[in-house]
Amino acid sequence: MITGASGDIGSAICLSLTDFPGPLTLGLHYSEQRKNITRLQERIHRKNTRVKTILLKANLLLENERQSLIPRFVRQAGSIDALVNNAGAIYGRTDFLHLTKVDWDKTFELNSSAPFFLAQQAFPHMKKTRGGKIINISYI
Repeated sequence: MITGASGDIGSAICLSLTDFPGPLTLGLHYSEQRKNITRLQERIHRKNTRVKTILLKANLLLENERQSLIPRFVRQAGSIDALVNNAGAIYGRTDFLHLTKVDWDKTFELNSSAPFFLAQQAFPHMKKTRGGKIINISYI
């Protein structure tokens, strides 16, 4: 499963995974970019028809949506072998001296708390199958 799959880095990751020769299920997380994610889904299927895609809409700033993301993917895919925490953003892009607490809290929640709690949820599923990978990407 790849968070932030509708962005540039996320979509590049997804497209590179389509080179995998066997059957593959990709969870494509997005928050607001429905048009981008469906375009990506079409590109993936054109590149490799053996790839199954699961679209997963969730606002990672909202705890209830974030908490449901891994269980929704596992329910549809059967398991989770890899989690790529790629979603990220900076809120209130401004000079460091003028950044508000609200913007700092949102930025921290998306870039630090969300990946931590998603990994925490994915880990027991990976432990059950005796393997898996969690990759955290940070860019600012």
